[in-house]
Amino acid sequence: MIVITGPGRSGTSFLARLYQELGFDPIVGGGRWHDSFQGGLEDAEVVVLNNEIIDQLRMRSGALKAARLARRLARSRMWAPPEPPPAGASASDGDGPAAPGGDAAQAHSEAPARPGGAIVEKAMRGWLNQLDWTRIDSVAARHRDRLQEISRTRLIVKDPQFCQTLAVWAGAAAPIEHVVVSVRATAATAEGLLRIGNLPWWSHANARNVVAYRLGLLVAALHDHRIPYTFLRFPDFLDDDQTLFDQLPLPAPVQRERFLEAFEAARRPDFVHSWS
Repeated sequence: MIVITGPGRSGTSFLARLYQELGFDPIVGGGRWHDSFQGGLEDAEVVVLNNEIIDQLRMRSGALKAARLARRLARSRMWAPPEPPPAGASASDGDGPAAPGGDAAQAHSEAPARPGGAIVEKAMRGWLNQLDWTRIDSVAARHRDRLQEISRTRLIVKDPQFCQTLAVWAGAAAPIEHVVVSVRATAATAEGLLRIGNLPWWSHANARNVVAYRLGLLVAALHDHRIPYTFLRFPDFLDDDQTLFDQLPLPAPVQRERFLEAFEAARRPDFVHSWS
């Protein structure tokens, strides 16, 4: 199995679509493209399993506590986040709690920043969905058979949540041939995650730290378990089909002409919000 991952909003969906155009289906277990946020093609079974693993690694408690703090402070008008919730994004996609609305949104729109705002922002920057490292082995053992079966029955899978869960897959001895990591500028990644609601609306002060932490966990898993990997920089590879052809691992040989056809069919530069 070849895994496509990255911190999110970093070109992973384009790569999944490219593999699909080449005839390597990334959604054997169900899934689709989502026009609402111009991304998708995650295998539904893999996403459900990665969510279970994240919960069992206890990586959500910090976000939930921070969300409750954000609600209380916004309602008491002691603090307001830099921006209101993104339009149409009322909940995260599994990386945090639902974005609060109602009283909190009203408090933000009406209340100016308070003198204690700097202290509050500093506290919010301390939030991260941190991994409980002591639970990796037990969670891997719990899901071993399922992880191995999925890895043997997929050629390509894509999910940004592999940044947090790859260590468990590797600990379960799931056969992973290669990991393709798509990254972009940290600030652009954070902005994209906030815009679609992947990160909760109150976490602006911490968004880039979350991106860096996700990448750090991924790099640790890759090196700890000696998994072959390739790093690609988005959106640069959209303008360099030759380098992408040379670097992208494929489940079977593909002629360059066929690759270029699939590349042009998948390429949508109008989807890119920032080329930095």
